[in-house]
Amino acid sequence: PSLAVVVQKGKGAANLKGPIKKMVEKPLRAHAKLVPVKLLTKAGRRVKVKGKRLATPAGAAAAGAAAGLSHVLILASVMERTRVGRKKRKLYSLRAQLVRVDGGETILDEVYELKGKKLTADIASQLVEVVTAALAPSEEESVPDPVDESAPPPEEEPPMPPPAPPPPDDVAGGAEPGPTDDASGVGDE
Repeated sequence: PSLAVVVQKGKGAANLKGPIKKMVEKPLRAHAKLVPVKLLTKAGRRVKVKGKRLATPAGAAAAGAAAGLSHVLILASVMERTRVGRKKRKLYSLRAQLVRVDGGETILDEVYELKGKKLTADIASQLVEVVTAALAPSEEESVPDPVDESAPPPEEEPPMPPPAPPPPDDVAGGAEPGPTDDASGVGDE
């Protein structure tokens, strides 16, 4: 699969471009062909997808299709303000969305809580693991569709002949003597 990683920084959120490049993109290269985001941005301009729209599933799918990609990974750094008692707290998180380009469906949408403004190695390895599992083709996708009539049918091996029926009991050499037969095979008269 070919993949582009789009990193978006929300208002007041942590800038995670450097850590994502080191801890997420580098390990993902072993599982997918990573395409520079510049190529995706350039393709996005051709289909009139610019700026923040590139970091939405619909925009990423349109730009990814124009760039010839199979998937786009959107990583958005988010900051939320919450109140704990009388104190205001800032919570930082990373939202990961994996978009399949053909059809524009989001096949992965998860949120990871950050430790302060830092992306830790544990969170990055979890993210890489989940994304690679989502990129792996499932059994349903690997089965070819029987609807395709243009392809010749696959050659089948001829069925094996059925096993020969067992011989009748009276012809068999090892048959046990019945009630009218004795061990010598000669009748008593």
